[in-house]
Amino acid sequence: MITEEQWKGVTRWVNQKRDRSLEDLNVLLRLPTMAHLDTTNPALHECAQVLVDMLTSIGAADASIGGSDLHPLVLGSIGDDPLKPTLLMYGHFDVEDPGPLDQWYSPPFEPTIRNGRIFARGTGDNKGQFLSYFLAVQAFRDCGIELPVNLKFVLDGAEEIGSPSLATLRDTLPEAMQADLVFCADGTVHENGNPKIVLGSRGVVYLEIRIRTLRRSSHSQYAAVLPNAAWRAVEVLNSLRDENGRISVPGFYDNVIAPTPDELALLNGMPPVADALAEEFTPQPPFPSRTTEEFNYQLLMEPFLNIAGIVTGDAVSYTTVVPGDAVLKIDIGIVPDQTPEEIADKARQHLAGFGIEPSDVTVIFVADPTRTPVDHPLVQPMADALRRGWQAPPVIVNRFGGYSGHHYHWDKLGIKAISASYGQPDQSNHAPNENLLLENFYKGILATAAIYDAVGTAGYRRQG
Repeated sequence: MITEEQWKGVTRWVNQKRDRSLEDLNVLLRLPTMAHLDTTNPALHECAQVLVDMLTSIGAADASIGGSDLHPLVLGSIGDDPLKPTLLMYGHFDVEDPGPLDQWYSPPFEPTIRNGRIFARGTGDNKGQFLSYFLAVQAFRDCGIELPVNLKFVLDGAEEIGSPSLATLRDTLPEAMQADLVFCADGTVHENGNPKIVLGSRGVVYLEIRIRTLRRSSHSQYAAVLPNAAWRAVEVLNSLRDENGRISVPGFYDNVIAPTPDELALLNGMPPVADALAEEFTPQPPFPSRTTEEFNYQLLMEPFLNIAGIVTGDAVSYTTVVPGDAVLKIDIGIVPDQTPEEIADKARQHLAGFGIEPSDVTVIFVADPTRTPVDHPLVQPMADALRRGWQAPPVIVNRFGGYSGHHYHWDKLGIKAISASYGQPDQSNHAPNENLLLENFYKGILATAAIYDAVGTAGYRRQG
């Protein structure tokens, strides 16, 4: 364990290097690194080269670009001491599309500081969080402190679309993914302002459903007799959930396993979040009355089915039209032991009852659910590290409320992942005006440095 005097040195470094650290972040934020399923984005490769250069500058002699032209990865490592545990640091440098530009107060790829926050696409999700990995290493180096762990880095250029290159890496170069533990900084701190540790992830099945009722759209003078694809879409959507929000696809819950007593105890000890969410989003109608335990269970432990988009008919003018087709975009959050294949198959069978052919149900991307045991030997050391770096006790949660497409790749290799979250709850990731509190950015560097120390001190080695 590093000494208290050494820790003070790391803290001074973070405070003295704030401007330099922020400029490193700005370099990444200026690159419009959206990933697409079938279109190459040159900005992804430009960013990948920047990351290779950054890794090389902090001591990774083997930093390189892997993956594919469509979906690059950045790989590298520091240290190979057999007496030290190996911690793999995962992050992603692709970002969501900025969406409606007229809703941004400043251009999405021109980082702008306002009211103690930096605004740009990718600030919290995920460039402003994973950059802490590099800066914490640099702090150790500049302070003359030996890294207490071996580090591997896997930085993903396509996390937002399901991390397709990770599957290839796992199957063709599994040694690049071998470690004693995977760590990822992503997501938001708890609504009470304290950092979070996350033990696993929901899985996801993202479906695009095409509904066809006419060879072509028609004037609405025939609305009384022609089948309308928009109405059919409404009927399909109504069939997917009941009035209580329970998913109605036959057999959907067959393989859901109940949480363990330890997981329930952890869940029931979490602070409430409903009031904070209600204040931020002002949902209409308001949340129904539920206990904190009931709300947290639904938020974190249950499957969900979300309508991500509906495309049909007249969206830009006032045309009187009978739409002949509609497209539904659905993401389904799944939990252990559901599988994407099972859920996609059950969805297709259900939709066939509405005359929707299996070929009109396209799986866009998937991820398996994962969970890390509450009693994993590194949970408490990492919680202590976050307390030290953030100066606040972390909240330990069972899994992401959403999903993370990378966890299950390591799960298939028998390697567990523990995540931490540094972004604030109102960071607006996946929405206009994404931002990161500058204080959270700097605290994240300290938290990551403390995690390196805690994992090295614990000396954990994965069995198998």
